Amino acid sequence: MRVPDAIRDCAAYIYADSRGDGDRPVATAFFVSVPAEAPERTDDIYLVTAKHVLLGQSNLSLRFNNRHGSAQIERLVNASQWDCSQDEGVDIAALLLDEQCAWLVDVSYEPIPIDKFSRDTAYDDVGIGDELLITGLFVSQPGQKRNIPIVRSGIIAAMPEDELRDVYQDNTESKPYFAYFAELRSTGGLSGSPVFVVNGPARMVELNSNTPWDVAAGVGTISFRLLGLIRGHWYKPTTTISQGNDAMYDSQAEGVNRGIARVTPARFLEELLTDKRPRNGR
Repeated sequence: MRVPDAIRDCAAYIYADSRGDGDRPVATAFFVSVPAEAPERTDDIYLVTAKHVLLGQSNLSLRFNNRHGSAQIERLVNASQWDCSQDEGVDIAALLLDEQCAWLVDVSYEPIPIDKFSRDTAYDDVGIGDELLITGLFVSQPGQKRNIPIVRSGIIAAMPEDELRDVYQDNTESKPYFAYFAELRSTGGLSGSPVFVVNGPARMVELNSNTPWDVAAGVGTISFRLLGLIRGHWYKPTTTISQGNDAMYDSQAEGVNRGIARVTPARFLEELLTDKRPRNGR
């Protein structure tokens, strides 16, 4: 299925210099637009990613495509100045790109309007088997002169019907959270990536854009709605180190991706951006 340019144009890359030896690509972020409280103002623009990206890295930067046709890198504020849900299980962080981010005028991007979120809190507007698209960073080839976000497809494998907890190797547990299960291959670098649910005919016949997020398909209209963002995925380590009756996974071993990703529902992002109207702590 051909996808509209907006799917890729909403995404940018998070870089980090945690070891002081140069910026490296680590995750994905995306732009969202929210109507300003004052009608005479332009929309507020937010940068969104997964909260664990900020907590696990330092010296963060944003790499985006600029209006001159090349990639540009700008420093980001530290994690304490991003807005996060009071629910510690919600893996979302949002940053209002205000007047202090003068570089925003240089960004070539298509923000996701908040009214394009899949916002059905009863989860009866989407279901198992619905087609999904994800866009974001492929760390092996992020692009030399420009960002080249990849697009992957899959389906909803399970709905956020029950509270989840992850058990770590040290037997501690994560905070409880809700997530879709998506049958698509999430890899390192796609944390924070936007996930879209495709509503409409199964195959696009012609690509005639009505809006960036709704396109004519020859037999109807296909709409792309933000289902949520990538929280992570499960993998099975390939080796174990035996220690008597216990066994620990070798941290140097490359795990086998189980093919199921966790997607934080977009409704939690909408709550963060509207109910709380974050202002970077200021």
